[in-house]
Amino acid sequence: MLSSKFPSIINHLRQLGYGLQPVQVPPDGHFILIIKMHKEAILTARLNQQIKLYLVPDTSKQGKSLGLITAFFDDHNEPITLTAPLFSGDAMLHDLAILLGQEAFDLYFFDEHDRELTGVRVQNADAARLREAMGNTRFPVLDLDRVPAIWDALSGWFVLRDAGDDERAFVIELGERLYPDAFVTIDSREKASSFHGADARAAVTSLEREAPGPFQERDIAALLHRAFPAEAIFLNPIREDSRTEFADVLVVTGKSCCSSKRRTVPIPKHRFGDPSTASGR
Repeated sequence: MLSSKFPSIINHLRQLGYGLQPVQVPPDGHFILIIKMHKEAILTARLNQQIKLYLVPDTSKQGKSLGLITAFFDDHNEPITLTAPLFSGDAMLHDLAILLGQEAFDLYFFDEHDRELTGVRVQNADAARLREAMGNTRFPVLDLDRVPAIWDALSGWFVLRDAGDDERAFVIELGERLYPDAFVTIDSREKASSFHGADARAAVTSLEREAPGPFQERDIAALLHRAFPAEAIFLNPIREDSRTEFADVLVVTGKSCCSSKRRTVPIPKHRFGDPSTASGR
């Protein structure tokens, strides 16, 4: 696994939202690709054994492009997508151009919690066509004021793409797995179990989930922990009056309660219990 061989990569990925990350690895300096994306996209890629790359043109300027869109086709009309604006002179563009020009490379998928879920060897039959396309186009110079407009243009183009655009997309075939991905990851860090209701269950995850509900609820709580302190987060809180679950995940601030059921209510009079101990909090 990449994260076992190079554990320092995790600290770098924590600074990255969803996205593509080319990485040059020692000792020979070849490039690998990390895709950080949610689990549903990773499962889609593994099921289809491919992803598609779209080099999005700048429709207002001939001979120019805006960036790449990576598509995971769980649905033909509305696939899961990953948008990557590219800019002239940027190291990201340079590294991606080299990477995508390779006939084969290793691809690793990480989820939004920086957990490595699978690794595959890519067979890049479109390498020559990618090299030509990337070499024959120009990209905008980075201007932070224009980034939102470029992002909207990328998404807008993809929504209006036609069958010809789909045919011109670059297909990245997923080959052999670099290691078996039927494993369970256990996060034993204190932060992973510091919110209410999490102390009795280990923070575990896997790519395939027979009963996804509890895993997703735990993941939601972990994401909320990035914005709220642990003492404000309740996983599966139990009402003391009825002994029933109040919500999947609850955040209690000084003025309101926000649950994963997308509602905000005034703080109730009753207290909430820890589902593992049934004691009041």
